[in-house]
Amino acid sequence: MPRGDMRTFWNFASADNLAFGSDSTLQLGRWIASRGWQRVLVITDRNLVAAGISSRIEGILRESGLNVSVFDGGRHEPDIRTANLAFASAQAFLPDVLVGLGGGSNLDLAKMSGILMAHGGKPEDYFGHERVPGPVAPVICIPTTAGTGSEVSHSSVLTDEINGVKVSTLSQFLRPTLAVVDPKLTLTCPPKATADSGIDALTHAIEAFTAIDHRQLDAAPGEPFPYSGKCRWEISWQKRPLHSSASIWSIACINPSRCRTGKAWHWQRPSREWPSATVRSLSCMLSNIP
Repeated sequence: MPRGDMRTFWNFASADNLAFGSDSTLQLGRWIASRGWQRVLVITDRNLVAAGISSRIEGILRESGLNVSVFDGGRHEPDIRTANLAFASAQAFLPDVLVGLGGGSNLDLAKMSGILMAHGGKPEDYFGHERVPGPVAPVICIPTTAGTGSEVSHSSVLTDEINGVKVSTLSQFLRPTLAVVDPKLTLTCPPKATADSGIDALTHAIEAFTAIDHRQLDAAPGEPFPYSGKCRWEISWQKRPLHSSASIWSIACINPSRCRTGKAWHWQRPSREWPSATVRSLSCMLSNIP
């Protein structure tokens, strides 16, 4: 891009509302009822049903007098068929609001269902950037892992099994109406999923340093672009999680018993498959980031 066309601005967007903290899910029913919504479809998976997390959320919703239905067909790396099944469940129940509960895959299913409820068609119709024509059905995201960030992002990712690729739908209309981030929901996360989520979160933080500067994006200043690029403000945010990773991983992976005292935030059950020497080396590397 010629220097005269460099962007002079940087955009930031997130979920419309964000509730964070232990037991923040307890306010979910009241929050939904205050909007006048009565019918709630929870999109989750069988693992969370078996773990009792889904029933916990259902109970909170029903205590506020809400009519609740559950789609538990979510799966890791959901494909187009799974998205269509979730949408079929929504069509049958006709909810006022969709609640995605689980890892990023379940949250992305809820977002895609929100698109299809509002605009019809097929998931494939919306693959790509800014192909969603307008606001989607209300979506609330409740993550049970700490890595994807889908609860505040503008994307929904599905697997195109025919072509063997993962495909994103990117639109600012996909920002959830509410993100409820309750660290307690991660305490029963399996060890491998906990470790994978930690790597995912670290990767997102590193991306702040490796992304293209917003002034150098290959797009005209007024042209829509899927991502805003990095800026100095964003980089200053990401230094904290990178530094924190050093101490958190040392605690969570080398001395996991301390997690139960709350000293390691919400990375509760680390993978014991990680060699301690590797974790110590990674911690040392992160500690030396300026």
